[in-house]
Amino acid sequence: MIKGAAGRRYARAIFDLAISKDDYDTWLADLKDIRDFMRQPEVAQIVQNPEVPFEQKRKVIDAGLPALGTLPKNFVYVLVSKRRTELIDSIVDEFERLTNEQRGVAIAEVTTAVPLDEDMARTVAERLAALSGKKIVLRLSVDPAIIGGLVARVGDKLINASVAERLASLRTRLAQA
Repeated sequence: MIKGAAGRRYARAIFDLAISKDDYDTWLADLKDIRDFMRQPEVAQIVQNPEVPFEQKRKVIDAGLPALGTLPKNFVYVLVSKRRTELIDSIVDEFERLTNEQRGVAIAEVTTAVPLDEDMARTVAERLAALSGKKIVLRLSVDPAIIGGLVARVGDKLINASVAERLASLRTRLAQA
């Protein structure tokens, strides 16, 4: 089974449960806590080791995630018992995507040559919201290689308004002339 597909199925099951209780934020926070906990090398070494008895793994989980509710904790137990802890990243990502989709929110990954100030970031978010028809949450990064302008990815749409792209396009047109 492909990891991505399995992760999506787990995320969908949790999402359906979250819909029934209108509890997206709590589940998302719990899933992120679980992911962060599972990323700890000493924890991963125990929960992923088939020679460690499940009861010992359960004690490690209970000690490391004491504030977790019954359902999220049972979810961790299922992942550990089925040796699926490596799926937690894709589960968190897919759950967050489903939640954002439900709320009409889109994540925009925006790369610029220099860091954006708050006003410019707000302007970029407003323009991307107008283009996508969704509320935009920006994830900003800096890459001097784009020279100027920006590259934005919203869902499966890519907007490349970088100087580097324009120069490459101009270079291609000049080479063809």
